[in-house]
Amino acid sequence: MRNMIAITLAAELGMKALLKMPSGDVVRCDEVARLVPCSPAHMSKILQRLAKHSIITPVRGPKGGYRLARPVGDITVTQVIEAVDGRLDAAPEGRELDPVSRLLGRMHNRAVQDLNVRLADL
Repeated sequence: MRNMIAITLAAELGMKALLKMPSGDVVRCDEVARLVPCSPAHMSKILQRLAKHSIITPVRGPKGGYRLARPVGDITVTQVIEAVDGRLDAAPEGRELDPVSRLLGRMHNRAVQDLNVRLADL
């Protein structure tokens, strides 16, 4: 078992950013970075990844920024992690694996299931 679940700082900041964004309002990247807090450059990369996965919507123009694409109650922790860090694959399980790999695989898969919680429920 090589791939245990890891939640990066970027994914954590992405979750915090989404929880700070008011529903329906357009928020500039630097404002979100100040609220979280982190550097605007780092937040910009995170917001771009969230937008690529349709979790937030970019808004162009002088009063542009980002807005939630859907309510926080419809966004899961798993969706944010996968948008920012990449896909959370299930670990292999089965009798053909050694006992340690089976245990780690079960732990990984339970953790992935536990992350399927809505941000609004945090």
